[in-house]
Amino acid sequence: MRDGRIPYILIEIIKFRFEDVGQFMDSIREWRHLSDKERDKRWSRLKKEHPEPSEYAAELLSDEYYIADRSERLMYGVLAVALTSAIEYSTLEICKATRVQIQKQKNDRTPKWKVIWDSIKKQSNILFDSIKGHKAVNKIRILNNCFKHNGGATNTELACEFPGEYEIGTDILYEKENWECLLKDCRTFILELASRMFCLED
Repeated sequence: MRDGRIPYILIEIIKFRFEDVGQFMDSIREWRHLSDKERDKRWSRLKKEHPEPSEYAAELLSDEYYIADRSERLMYGVLAVALTSAIEYSTLEICKATRVQIQKQKNDRTPKWKVIWDSIKKQSNILFDSIKGHKAVNKIRILNNCFKHNGGATNTELACEFPGEYEIGTDILYEKENWECLLKDCRTFILELASRMFCLED
């Protein structure tokens, strides 16, 4: 039996990856805050100079808000990709440390998500849905796939996994997701997965 203690360096690597994603999330929020602040200052200055701004000026302001909204959504879509990568690479490190064998596919730099999780299931019999945070990990995986492969629109899997939250074919409002909660739950899942795998019999 392993003693169940996760190597200190592995814990630090996992924490670092998720902290890195958290810093990216904070940067997006800070960018939006500063962007809105500067835009509001410009609009306020314009109104002082021209008490009744032209229709053209109003359209320009509207365009600026639209561009900011689309940019923010794009950034949060990239955040989903970054969080997925943190999950995948952390899981690979856990597998390496616990000697779980994963078969790489030809021409793949890293094994695909399904290959990683199927390998863990076969060699450990761990039930992923019994680990706290599993739902968040699954959601991030699908949000990532929608962003990368479906133009940021809801696919069938997302609509089926989370009924009532998403409608097939509609744009996903990535900026409206509860990212703090998703990040925390995904980190909790990975650390708990590591703990369980280090308690398995050799």
